Amino acid sequence: ALVAIRSLGDNLEAAVNAESRTLLGADLEIESRVAFDEDVEGLFTWLGGDQSREVRFASMVYFPKNGGTRLVEVRALTGAFPYYGEFVTEPADAADRYQKDGEVLLDDGLMLQFGVDVGDSVRVGTLSFRIAGRLKKVPGQAMAVMTVAPRVYLPMPDLEATGLIRDGSLATYAVYFKFPETTRMSFVEREVRPYRGTHRIRYETVASRQRSLGRAIGNLYRFLNLAGFAALLLGCVGVSSAVHVYVRQK
Repeated sequence: ALVAIRSLGDNLEAAVNAESRTLLGADLEIESRVAFDEDVEGLFTWLGGDQSREVRFASMVYFPKNGGTRLVEVRALTGAFPYYGEFVTEPADAADRYQKDGEVLLDDGLMLQFGVDVGDSVRVGTLSFRIAGRLKKVPGQAMAVMTVAPRVYLPMPDLEATGLIRDGSLATYAVYFKFPETTRMSFVEREVRPYRGTHRIRYETVASRQRSLGRAIGNLYRFLNLAGFAALLLGCVGVSSAVHVYVRQK
């Protein structure tokens, strides 16, 4: 068991190192709980690169097919995100066309729960959308998390028409960046860092996501090692007790 745990830890570490960009889906993510002001927008212009924008928040959705309702995480997206990895959908081309067709992607588990299919409709706020496809995998998102908070992706231009974002709405605003291969991310971080306190933004890079996952995997690895070691000690006690009883009987 101890050998297997060590092998598991090594494999997980190697997988994180190999897929670090896919885990974030971009080179840099900047997010805030308030809409970005002019100074931050100026920073985005200065940073350049390919950019995608996202607004995410919790809301109820309604399925006219059966009258079902469910609390979900709505994500309004514009741009080519993810830049690394891909949305795995059914049908396969749904992720490429849902934005330009004004449709939505729904989490596969959510569609199974309410018995809806591709082509059915779902109402988000005051707007009804056609379901373009089932969302089976999102870069950097665990399937367990998507089970608790199923995702609904809709095009950013349609967000205002839903009537869900108003003054005081609780939402997270995010921008994803993809830079040329020659870009020094340490220099980018140095320019973004001063905006954290004054403009209430958070940022994450591939390296920081890799470190956070590394810490989580390290904690899991240590816990499994302790559990395996405890099992080894208990096994030793059991063997010694059995041998002791056997010797006394003889």
